[in-house]
Amino acid sequence: MVVARLLALLLPLARAEEIYLARIPNGKPLADAVHAELGYSRDSVGHAKSGRGGVGNQNKFAEDFAREVYADRTWTRWLCERDSDGDNRTNGLELGDPCCVWKQGDPDPEVDDLSLPGHADHYTSRTM
Repeated sequence: MVVARLLALLLPLARAEEIYLARIPNGKPLADAVHAELGYSRDSVGHAKSGRGGVGNQNKFAEDFAREVYADRTWTRWLCERDSDGDNRTNGLELGDPCCVWKQGDPDPEVDDLSLPGHADHYTSRTM
């Protein structure tokens, strides 16, 4: 009984990651790639590379994403054009949507060289 209750509490946290990844272009492919290729946590799209998710462990991109409360925490032009991690690349460029045209439900843009928009040391070599 205790295990079932614990699982009931933790399951929404695991699903939250997938929900948020679906709200940004290439969210899931990027999370899968940084985990498989670099050994980072899948949570590193919005959190510290080695840590798990949760409040207090968010990176600057996650903080900017959370500010979009009125946009239901989704991809907006403001979030797309922003450079959350200060690496001189917009979040849109890093996630494969440099023109900020992707909308939730659209197919992910097909690009190579995605990068983490919340980590300045992990950036794309693509330019506009």
